Amino acid sequence: MEQVVHDGWLKGLNAHRDAIEGRKKQKENMVFEAEQRVIKKELERQERRLARERRRKENELKALRDEIKKNFIKKGEIKDNMISWDLLDVNGNYEKGKTFAGALGGQLLQFYIVLEALSELSGQQASEGKK
Repeated sequence: MEQVVHDGWLKGLNAHRDAIEGRKKQKENMVFEAEQRVIKKELERQERRLARERRRKENELKALRDEIKKNFIKKGEIKDNMISWDLLDVNGNYEKGKTFAGALGGQLLQFYIVLEALSELSGQQASEGKK
């Protein structure tokens, strides 16, 4: 009889211990899930912040491109016989009455353009020679 009472008491004790451990695990899971929600929310905030910053930079870049197009490209003029004109600095080396095309770099830029064209031609000839 004592054994039956003792076994019943042990079963009750084990059931109580299991119930307390279950509640403890449930509370730990709730805390963990709450922490995960906070972390997820912070990550979403950072993503939105980064997306806003990307959009802002893209809009600034687009505005700059539009301004360049408006102020420089659309104001440009198409001229015939450009190949016969000298490429000088923007100020035209302060020579009056001379037809020139102005660009940043002037003669140095002209020299660069010639070298660039020569390197492209030599690259084409080298690749044709390999075939």
